[in-house]
Amino acid sequence: MYLLKRKIDVCYLFLAVVYWTCIFLISPLQETGFLDDFAYAQSVKQLVFEHKLFVSDWSSASLLFQIIYGYLFSLLFGFSFKSLHLSTITLLFFGISSFYLTLKFLKFDRTVSLLITLFLLSVPWYLFYGFSFSTDVPFASLQMIAVYFFTKGFIKRNNKDFLLSSIFIASSFLVRQLGIGILIAGVLTLIITAIKEKNITIKNFISFLFLPLLLFIAYSVWLSNGNNTVAQLLVSQRITNNLH
Repeated sequence: MYLLKRKIDVCYLFLAVVYWTCIFLISPLQETGFLDDFAYAQSVKQLVFEHKLFVSDWSSASLLFQIIYGYLFSLLFGFSFKSLHLSTITLLFFGISSFYLTLKFLKFDRTVSLLITLFLLSVPWYLFYGFSFSTDVPFASLQMIAVYFFTKGFIKRNNKDFLLSSIFIASSFLVRQLGIGILIAGVLTLIITAIKEKNITIKNFISFLFLPLLLFIAYSVWLSNGNNTVAQLLVSQRITNNLH
């Protein structure tokens, strides 16, 4: 019984209670679209009812993971804005949980980890977009989960954690293309550590890099086959014009 008590993380339980209490009080599960929801929901609806993977022309984000993720929630609860908003709320919980666990893994005190995480949750941006099907919160949540596993893998030199990190990095890239940034940061960290300490192995690099690189190539091929959205083409054109 004593050992069982020691395993309970009271601070994490408090974080979970605060989070789900906020969700209950705000009551976000309304059958109403918010901002870009109408366009992103259209893609999920297409997959649910017509079994076609289609990215709305409104979207400049890659969006593929979010469509499939929303599709899974629609299979469980039926297609609706409520189901899609619930998918975001759920992913945000795992995101802030990973943020808290990362702080603990970095030897922050539990109370300090809790306070920092609650501060993060209190940022209006999270709660504002957390009750929508916009890409903002899913992208940030997947990045926080990826950082947690990368931190574990880096400290323990554990290839399994590097692989898990790479899965969530790849998933975040399939929400927003900016997900490649965290991969670059991770690779630079491994290279610098390998030069300074010489204790990073080839297997560490392969575990972290293989899946995201494979996915980036597959995504590029998918785009080259005419799957760009109008919004993506406009963004690409603006970037090209600015470079010239």
